[in-house]
Amino acid sequence: MDDLRMISDLTQPHNWYPDARTVQRKIIFHAGPTNSGKTYHALKRFGEAKSGVYCGPLKLLASEVFTRSNELGIKCDLVTGVGEDKKREVYPSYTQRRQRVRSSMAERSSEG
Repeated sequence: MDDLRMISDLTQPHNWYPDARTVQRKIIFHAGPTNSGKTYHALKRFGEAKSGVYCGPLKLLASEVFTRSNELGIKCDLVTGVGEDKKREVYPSYTQRRQRVRSSMAERSSEG
């Protein structure tokens, strides 16, 4: 029973990724009302970064951003689910990643 309590304890998520605490990072969060340019500004900044992760709320939006980015010559990966079986990697050496928020991954470092 103690093992079950330990693995289901969600009170200290900062302890799940100890290496993440050592990384100096800048997180840019775009918030605002509908039609205020959040996605536009987020993607503009994201495209200017050497590497980064764009987390979007919708699978369709993530797919559109992925397609557009690759058309613009930005090598990127698309993740729309949880687990390696749902990962779609186009470039093994991608520098950018587009994905849904719920499928966010912490294993790879990025700039912006």
